[in-house]
Amino acid sequence: MDHETAWADPDTRRAWRRTALFRCAALPASLLAFPAWLFAVVMTPAWLLVLRHRGVLSWPRAA
Repeated sequence: MDHETAWADPDTRRAWRRTALFRCAALPASLLAFPAWLFAVVMTPAWLLVLRHRGVLSWPRAA
């Protein structure tokens, strides 16, 4: 039996290479985006409270 692997197909090799390059590029991008996400999710509520306490921000109180 002579089986041809998927790697023998040039289109498949090209698609796998493109996927691998995309994933390798996505890792540093996600690592760079993590501090921005951390600031937005974790630090922003704390800073809003600090600014409100200092009188820089104000929002209407609930009735």
